[in-house]
Amino acid sequence: MRQGRGRLLIISNMAHYCRGEELVGWGPTVEEISHVASLFSEVVHIGCLHDGPPPASALPYSCANLSFVPVSPAGGRSLRDKAGILARFPSYARAIRKELPKADAVHVRAPANISLLAMVLLAVVRKPRRRWIKYAGNWQPDRAEPLSYGLQRWILRHNFCRATVTVNGRRTNDRPHVVTFPNPCFSRAEYDRARAAAARKSLEPGRAVTLAFVGVLSSNKGPDVVVDVLARLRAQGVAAHLEMAGDGPMRAELEEQTRALGVERHVDFHGFLPHPHVMALHARAHFVLLPSRSEGWPKVLSEGMAHGAVPIASAVSSIPQVLAEAGCGRALPLREAAAYSAAIEGYMREPRVWEREVRAGADYAARFTYEAHVERVGRVLKEDLNR
Repeated sequence: MRQGRGRLLIISNMAHYCRGEELVGWGPTVEEISHVASLFSEVVHIGCLHDGPPPASALPYSCANLSFVPVSPAGGRSLRDKAGILARFPSYARAIRKELPKADAVHVRAPANISLLAMVLLAVVRKPRRRWIKYAGNWQPDRAEPLSYGLQRWILRHNFCRATVTVNGRRTNDRPHVVTFPNPCFSRAEYDRARAAAARKSLEPGRAVTLAFVGVLSSNKGPDVVVDVLARLRAQGVAAHLEMAGDGPMRAELEEQTRALGVERHVDFHGFLPHPHVMALHARAHFVLLPSRSEGWPKVLSEGMAHGAVPIASAVSSIPQVLAEAGCGRALPLREAAAYSAAIEGYMREPRVWEREVRAGADYAARFTYEAHVERVGRVLKEDLNR
């Protein structure tokens, strides 16, 4: 792709690590930024540098035009941790104020503590005029969350930063500067391979059906609900098998749950999987399950749809909107395993409905490619956003 011109400043709390002499960060975001970097001749990323070994999901940037400005991470649950946030603000402000005047465009990734500070500064400075703030969290939460998240949404909704704000889903009364933006998660070439895999799939009554769960094994993501769904299906005579990709604090508890329910032979705990292996898992699956308590728009559902794995997920945030628009999958009440198993049994009874939704989901997933994302970002940052 042809390199753009100008300098982009990115401000985020994304965790970065040093792996030897190499800088690495959270894989999906690193991939997204590496593609967006093609729109500029230079990219400067102010982000958090953590000590210790990086997680297995960390990746290096694939772009050569990015420089990193490290700041110290802050945050946590204790009062001491929260006090540490205020202590870090002066160093955050110095880093942002040093880089802002040199930028032709600025991109803030929210919600985060450093993002809140960036919003305050953007509200009082006039340049750069081209501004893009991505709110990656739940834009319309229905449960308790940190107070700073609500404050950031209030600032963004009232456009004090004079920026385009991209979100997962939206409310009907949002102002025009708030734009729904799909989250990218695969290349066009990966999408083409995924769509071909979707076209080869079939769902036949009496034959084995594969369920997929991809995510952290924590209570927020609901992996225990997925195990319960599997047990319910098998109790109804459905030859279901579950593949779980990811690791986390609930791993031992989940393994015990499978034994207690008598389904341990029908579950594969893969642990962390590299992205190509996750894509292969989706290619094998008939359904991707995500009974999560809170989400923005989970990329795992995009990947599932591209591969013909019909999503069945919690009716939180933008999930009901996106699935309805895609014509694929079900958004169900939170943590109701019976509803999940009933939905799957319904598809098993009507495989043509499943086949129709597989095709619709695979078509819809084209908007989640990095190439499509770069085009959307390019349109946003070419506009005069100084409203």
